[in-house]
Amino acid sequence: TGCVLSILPSQLYLCGLAMRLSSKEGDVSLRGHTLVVPGVGGITPLGQLCTDAAVATFELHQVAIVHSRHVLPVVMASAWEATARAKGHLPITTAVELYQSTTKPLLSVLQLRSPIIEGRRQTFAEELWCWACSEGVAEILILGSCSSHVKGDADLVAATDLRYVCVNLADKDAIVKTLGSEVLPLSHNLEDTSSSEQDRDILAVQQLLRGSGIARSILFNASESTQQDASAECNKEPCSAANAPGVLCLIGMTSETLNWHGMTQLARVACKCIERRLPPAMADIEFRSPPSWQFQMELAASPQQLWG
Repeated sequence: TGCVLSILPSQLYLCGLAMRLSSKEGDVSLRGHTLVVPGVGGITPLGQLCTDAAVATFELHQVAIVHSRHVLPVVMASAWEATARAKGHLPITTAVELYQSTTKPLLSVLQLRSPIIEGRRQTFAEELWCWACSEGVAEILILGSCSSHVKGDADLVAATDLRYVCVNLADKDAIVKTLGSEVLPLSHNLEDTSSSEQDRDILAVQQLLRGSGIARSILFNASESTQQDASAECNKEPCSAANAPGVLCLIGMTSETLNWHGMTQLARVACKCIERRLPPAMADIEFRSPPSWQFQMELAASPQQLWG
């Protein structure tokens, strides 16, 4: 296939396990990148569909297939092309893929299309976190869902179902300004106002973030890293606070039925957050919906049968 198999330089810090990639063209770097990740395993495929929208909007292409022993392997027809190329060749899509573009610097998207093996969600989240730390990722942007059954009074009267959680973000104030009134902090419904803002965010994750897949575990890993003793010896480890990326989690509150309006809102807000990381010359990028949205609409419109 012409792919180059390499082991990511995580040095197997996590229980002798490491994510591996098969790159298409030599080494793939994530140093200083914003890494977009879906909250796979959530109550709906909201995170994966919004992640596809980021790939389509910023015109990224697959640079590597990623392997993890905690994700169910899968090979399927291309998520991007509905018809075969010349000579009948139809590209394939695999369980975990990395997307980048030479024209969009410092941006990577890790798309997961297959479930995490039962009982390994926490382990996979830790593996992903250590990989991101060791690769020098600057920021992780998680796109996911939260079960709407946790809504309180303040949520019920709010004009939006979008929420955010920030952990260790260097430019949190600028991010919050970008989000504007479209996205509220997940903690806005908490009654306790005596804690620090970050403590309230983590408390909100503990009490309210349900049906979010791996998003919850990654946020906890990020919080633990920021609380580590910042000693010189500790900072040698790849998952220490000194090497930990900031995390922004954008969440759509939803039931088990996919809310298309909410999904579109979340995808657009996510792309707006990504765009502010790009050079000014790339501002005002046109939002594009991916082919997977059409596939999902056709699936939702088709009759669902329990038998036969």
